[in-house]
Amino acid sequence: MSCRDGSSRYVNRSSFNTDVWVLGDSIPYWAGERARARNHENLGTGAKIGWYGIRGQLIADLIHGVQLKVLFQPAPRLVFLHLGGNDLMSSSNYSMFRAIKRSIKYLAATFPEANLGVDQYPTTQSVVTDD
Repeated sequence: MSCRDGSSRYVNRSSFNTDVWVLGDSIPYWAGERARARNHENLGTGAKIGWYGIRGQLIADLIHGVQLKVLFQPAPRLVFLHLGGNDLMSSSNYSMFRAIKRSIKYLAATFPEANLGVDQYPTTQSVVTDD
């Protein structure tokens, strides 16, 4: 997977058959790296956590990345999404909101039995006042 600067910064060190998928940009990437460095990859939860953060990831790249994982892994029980920070300078709040909404709908349709958690998105007020 390449980032907006053309480099490839995705390293998948998570094992297959994970119960929880943590998707997003550099925040989940570095959280996973830190958890692995401390030998707490699963955060003491008893669930297997797959850390799928991609440094520099844009909202538009999310669906493609998930499609690749779906081909090779069983569905997770929980999907946690953290995205939007890398889109702040290149997208309006309204287009970010629409892209995140589209991504959430895709995740809900792809994993109907999974619980979804979303961390970062533009506020309703900023979407309404944006062009």
